[in-house]
Amino acid sequence: MTGTVVLQTTSGTDGRYTLPAVDDGSYNLGATANGTYLPVYYPNVATNAAAQTIVVAHGSNLTLDQPLTPGYVLSGTLTSAATGVPVSGATVRVEGSGVLYQAISDAAGHYAVTGMVAGTRTVTVLAYGYTTWTSTAIIPTVAALSPALSVAATTAGIKGTISTTAPYAPIAGATVRLWLKGTAGIAATATTGADGRYTFPATPAGTYELDVVKTGYPSRWFGDVASRGSTVALTVTTSCPGNADPSSGPACALPADVHLPRS
Repeated sequence: MTGTVVLQTTSGTDGRYTLPAVDDGSYNLGATANGTYLPVYYPNVATNAAAQTIVVAHGSNLTLDQPLTPGYVLSGTLTSAATGVPVSGATVRVEGSGVLYQAISDAAGHYAVTGMVAGTRTVTVLAYGYTTWTSTAIIPTVAALSPALSVAATTAGIKGTISTTAPYAPIAGATVRLWLKGTAGIAATATTGADGRYTFPATPAGTYELDVVKTGYPSRWFGDVASRGSTVALTVTTSCPGNADPSSGPACALPADVHLPRS
């Protein structure tokens, strides 16, 4: 929805809604059910600019009904190109015109991205252990896509040391979490040893984000930042990185140290 929201409410199971005690003034009314129905403005127009101005005067009660139109759907089944087995837990992103729709594949590899508006969209499939799959689709001309995903190459992995901020001291028992960039699910976890070191061996090639959680310490993302939006992505390939440290763990694993602030 566009415009400044001054009041909002949620409809009940019968579809009814109430906005009580609305101040006198002029308003536009919009409604949406994200992920299912398209945004709409009273009286059944697609944009806020085209909406009818609703004037609320003292003592008045207005009844304004608004039908919602289901958005378009893109669905399909994701499988492994190598084995044909379903790929579960994959993130399917559909982007375009500044709008992102997404869904997660189920145990059968099935996904359904719903509530979309028409237009040309970029479809991206992200799954741990597989290479990123991308295509362009015109919605609703294209209503189904079922790609077979290629298995990602195996790398030397990611390793590092988790310690406090200066003066540095290793942190044992910290949980290091690896996220495939652009997804909401954790791809893998590791626990630091007594020396604060951890390893994700044989990590599939891809771009990742990494954070660390430990009771008694504020969590931090790689780059020693507090939020995922500010973290530095880790791109892992089959090549040995220039900053590789052969002194411990896999010699060509990508180093990724994180420092947790002292509480």
